[in-house]
Amino acid sequence: MVSYKCRLSDVMKIRGISQDELAKRSGLTQAMISRISNSKRVPTIVNAIKIAGALRCSIYDIWEVEQ
Repeated sequence: MVSYKCRLSDVMKIRGISQDELAKRSGLTQAMISRISNSKRVPTIVNAIKIAGALRCSIYDIWEVEQ
């Protein structure tokens, strides 16, 4: 099984964007952003692309595959 590290909270902090603002920009709910940010939920690839697009960064900036 592949494991990953979610850096969503870090990227949001660097960009100065709240969960609520990211939710509005990405079209997801704030609750979904919170669950993803806290690694309680793994996003679909479509939602991961939406989040990365809203943050104007790469998916790889947010999620790091751990070896």
